Amino acid sequence: MPKLKKQSLLNYVYRFFDIIVLFFIVFDFGYDHADNYTSPHVFGLLTLSLLLLAFNTVKLFIYKYKNNKRVAIVNIAIISILLLSSLVVWLIHSSNDYHFVLQKIKPILELGLVLYFLLRLLVFVRYIYALYFNPAIVFVGSFFILAILGAFLLMLPSATTNGISFTNALFTATSSVCVTGLAVLDTSQDFTIIGQSIILVLIQLGGLGILTFTSFFAFFFRGSSSFKEGLNTKDFIAQEGLKDVFRAALNVVTFTVALELVGMVFIYFSVLDNVVIKDKFFFSVFHSISAFCNAGFSILPSGLFEESIRFNYGFQWIIMMLIIFGGLGHNIIFNFYKKVKISFLELFQKKPYINVCL
Repeated sequence: MPKLKKQSLLNYVYRFFDIIVLFFIVFDFGYDHADNYTSPHVFGLLTLSLLLLAFNTVKLFIYKYKNNKRVAIVNIAIISILLLSSLVVWLIHSSNDYHFVLQKIKPILELGLVLYFLLRLLVFVRYIYALYFNPAIVFVGSFFILAILGAFLLMLPSATTNGISFTNALFTATSSVCVTGLAVLDTSQDFTIIGQSIILVLIQLGGLGILTFTSFFAFFFRGSSSFKEGLNTKDFIAQEGLKDVFRAALNVVTFTVALELVGMVFIYFSVLDNVVIKDKFFFSVFHSISAFCNAGFSILPSGLFEESIRFNYGFQWIIMMLIIFGGLGHNIIFNFYKKVKISFLELFQKKPYINVCL
């Protein structure tokens, strides 16, 4: 009984930390701050990161289930790596003023909080659809929640250059989640890099589906999942049976991220000499994900008709291939690969090649 009370108390503390992290992220990214606020701000980030590290360490020793321990270990690993990276950056720039050093470690600490919160959000969504067993409602509800949440995030002051109405924010968020490419504002001019990043995350989650992501993390942390979760995910990723459905979700996420990374690298080198594009890394990430998810969004003022990119045929071929691979999807490409492999092997065998893994 004392053990149960400890775990119950720990869950309340867990939720308290989730709320604190959420408010800190919104406050951090959603609002512009004066320069004289930077140092206390970074000290707050550092304190929160250390508290999260201590809390997850306590969790690791109190929780008795392997699944909970595994989640705690991942959280500890993420926070520890980012804190160590911050320490290395601090040592490298130790000869500079401490305000300068704090500016250098600020993005690292922010990345840690965002990753931590995303993991917690995926665990929460997975808990919700595990409780409510209706795949159709869960499927539609996940898009609705993403669109509403995205609209409120796009209304944060630092997400746009001149503000945005709720209607325009909701339209943009819905278009991003549903990967339609329709826009009522200029994505390149009316949204800051934070707003464009929010749009990019909505495109990625909408293109793959929040259920695929939660299933991926469920399999990653636990190695298996419940029958209910299997039915939900089976319908979403078009699997006939429940066998290996979560491994299939893992394959979909891995396939998507791998192709987007490859596309990002090729896009980066195709625009390396383009002086008009300032942030080439973010440009490459945005257009790779947007093309693969068939979203139709661009951060160029005139889209791909922009004069600086209009005749860059190498870039256009990369975008075209990403659109094709993203449109076909994992299952069709994987089955096509299997068919080619079997046909090739049959050339060297007298008997037909039978692949029992299909």
